[in-house]
Amino acid sequence: MKNNVVLGNIIKKINSDNTFSFEGYALEAAYSMIAAETNVILITNINKDDEEIAFSKLKTLGAKIIIQDNTKTTTIDENNKIIEIANSLEVDDTLNIDATYLLFTPSLSHDIDSSIFKKLYKKYKIAINLSGFMNFIKDNKIHKERYQELNDNLKYLENISLDKEDCFIQEFTHDEDDVAKLYYKKGCKEILVTYYDALFNYNKGLFYRCKYVVEDEINREKTSTITLAAYICYKDNLIEEEALFKATSLACYQMDDKDINNLTQEEIINKMIDIGIV
Repeated sequence: MKNNVVLGNIIKKINSDNTFSFEGYALEAAYSMIAAETNVILITNINKDDEEIAFSKLKTLGAKIIIQDNTKTTTIDENNKIIEIANSLEVDDTLNIDATYLLFTPSLSHDIDSSIFKKLYKKYKIAINLSGFMNFIKDNKIHKERYQELNDNLKYLENISLDKEDCFIQEFTHDEDDVAKLYYKKGCKEILVTYYDALFNYNKGLFYRCKYVVEDEINREKTSTITLAAYICYKDNLIEEEALFKATSLACYQMDDKDINNLTQEEIINKMIDIGIV
């Protein structure tokens, strides 16, 4: 199996009863790639006391975890108030990992310095989930804003995924088709957009669309991440339409099956086979 790299910090959410959970685009992308039968390398920052709980299942499934800094975990309370922020990832052109894709899936814009795209795009295919780059800290809470550096970096990207609401915040329009065409014109090779009852991928002047239903914004953002992660794994061996169908089906299955993160890789693949995804 080929290797792909996921880069991004995750979030520890503490509830009022002091229980906690770990979430984030990086986790969703890593599990999606495993389900798509790809070797996953996750580069992240997390406090050493949280590492085993957060990543034990991923490690069991075969993922390699590279922790650059083990002093802080990005942590929020049940009201999304920031308690602690992990340090930014330090990635430069000396990165030497045998991989096809670098998929950037930050929880906060703070996690990734976008200047790295220019330094690495000739060495790796670069894909990003835009939603995380639009998450900024305002009044000590996570707040979604326009990602100002995007336009200058589109020419370095192989793939970008974004949600319908991201389109409006980023480009002040709900015309997702126009946003996809704009990003393609500015250099991004493929644009994946999720909206209320479908998603599409825009590539070489053509739209490839798949139907599904994910009503609330949070789950659409998750679906966008999961689909992109699976799609870049499938696309090397399938035409765009087939790769998108498989990736979308896998994403919807993951959203519906809350226990997928507790399955073994073999069990995941067998379930994919049972419902006709692989």
